[in-house]
Amino acid sequence: MLKNLRWRLAQFFEMRWWKNYLKNKKNDYLEYKKNYWENFLQNIENFKLRENEQILDIGCGPAGIYMVLPNNNIDAIDPLCESYHNKLSHFSFSFYPNVRFFNISFENFSATKNYDKIFCLNAINHFLDLEKSIKKIADLLHPQAKLYVSIDVHNYKFLCKLFKIIPVDVLHPHQFTLLQYQNMLQKFQLKILQTTLIKKRSIFDYYLIVLMKT
Repeated sequence: MLKNLRWRLAQFFEMRWWKNYLKNKKNDYLEYKKNYWENFLQNIENFKLRENEQILDIGCGPAGIYMVLPNNNIDAIDPLCESYHNKLSHFSFSFYPNVRFFNISFENFSATKNYDKIFCLNAINHFLDLEKSIKKIADLLHPQAKLYVSIDVHNYKFLCKLFKIIPVDVLHPHQFTLLQYQNMLQKFQLKILQTTLIKKRSIFDYYLIVLMKT
């Protein structure tokens, strides 16, 4: 019950955060975000995108990495997609005709295929059931396929424990250290290929983790 409540609160505040964040931003924000994702991809070692690959963007948001992926086989999931489309001028389904958007939580998403690349960027700590969702991601990957995770991780164990008890960071129901996330990911036939610090901060550091389905 508490887990469900924290997840619902996170979704409510996520939408409110986006509305407040974008209200004074011009449409050149989209160009800024495209440049951001292009630079982000430069952090991935030996990244290549083939034309026929099946791609999944989990927790895609209104300005996700799908913006810079030219592939026509892109599925993007977010339980707030319809809200973004209806309430944010910076996002419309029509902006991205090469993307199939699913207005659904990942836990309720049902796929009829496997994927060559799955992106889960700034999203893994939004899941309702973290370990169950990681297993589901692993099941959706082809053997040798890649998973790209970016995540804010706690720098201090005592603050990590405190944030789990007191919902200081209401947008993120899950609070873990880098090692804890790495250990969870490796439980499900996922081998870590790369771990890169993207941004150093005081309480949280922002990391990219690249994994392969074994």
